[in-house]
Amino acid sequence: INQREPIALMEQVAAHSLNINTADSAALVAVDGIGAYSAQKILAYRQALGGFVSLRQLSEIKGLRAENLEQLIQVALIDSTKVRKIDINRASIKIMVAHPYIAYSQAVAIDDWRRERGRIDSLVNLSFLEEFTPSDIERLQPYLTFE
Repeated sequence: INQREPIALMEQVAAHSLNINTADSAALVAVDGIGAYSAQKILAYRQALGGFVSLRQLSEIKGLRAENLEQLIQVALIDSTKVRKIDINRASIKIMVAHPYIAYSQAVAIDDWRRERGRIDSLVNLSFLEEFTPSDIERLQPYLTFE
């Protein structure tokens, strides 16, 4: 048995020890290259999204320099179990457009569908709306519920 393996595994886990969905500004500022301004941008985007489901989403934050983003990715991990979801059958247009992945025209199309046809049962219904591309739907999937 290689005695180095458990140590290497512990180092790897420790390297990815910042849960990006629960970290506060102090934890973010502790990362090399992340200052108060960047921490605030990360927290604001996390709030708007309802939580991150992928580290790639960090690259969507305007104003983060690539080298600082890379530093953050080196220590970050994602726990997406508590991502806030939008109930697509109850949310107002205002609530929907507050999400970075839903444009005003898409929110209106969802609202129109609900008024004209009733409940939206799944993402498949959104695929019938011209306002949604397959990539839009894929990106929204973790953030929607159809209760």
